[in-house]
Amino acid sequence: MEQKVHKPVRGLSHEPLPLIKCAVIRAEPSLTPRLFEQMTNGAESIVIIAFAAGTIPDRLAPVIKSKVDSAIPVFLISNNPGDDHGIERLKYRVQVNIAETGAIALKGVNINDIESVMKAIQEETRNGKKGAELGEVIGRRFGTTTR
Repeated sequence: MEQKVHKPVRGLSHEPLPLIKCAVIRAEPSLTPRLFEQMTNGAESIVIIAFAAGTIPDRLAPVIKSKVDSAIPVFLISNNPGDDHGIERLKYRVQVNIAETGAIALKGVNINDIESVMKAIQEETRNGKKGAELGEVIGRRFGTTTR
């Protein structure tokens, strides 16, 4: 039997992360509400890797609101590896629509910091934080975006 060798991802530690119920979803033009729902089923928190400016398809707003209303925090991080910050402000209508769902746009981190965000969510989840409390703690740790 052939053994697979996994190449390390540049910039990431080699320590295995303990399993938590956090879905990480990359925003794509083809991402539908139904697919989002299927991919996040059972998750206790969700991280959406948004487009560079922090936008995601507007059609996801109702399903994100449903998750937030069900006490599942939804975090947005920017997929802009060339910057040293995250989502600075909500200036496009689509960003405002998603923010109005209760999703938390993280200001101080972007895709370059995904490991730090996941470790923080894991740490706080292990410490008993969930729902709105988890959202508040992570928002304070990484900063949140306002209009």
